[in-house]
Amino acid sequence: MDVDLAGVGRARQAEELAGALRTSVRSGTLRAGTRLPASRTLAGDLGVSRGVVVRAYELLVAEGYLLSR
Repeated sequence: MDVDLAGVGRARQAEELAGALRTSVRSGTLRAGTRLPASRTLAGDLGVSRGVVVRAYELLVAEGYLLSR
């Protein structure tokens, strides 16, 4: 996943990540049925805390962009 959160303040990282994922869904880059990385994996790849990824995923689930199992 190509998201750069390096210059984003900690308080906004989850919202920025959710926005990037939302844009990917809307543009068709992230298609229905695509499995997203585990929160720990994505957090490690992006260099952020797992909580940032969990919060971003929660936001997108609440908005109906993602399904969680």
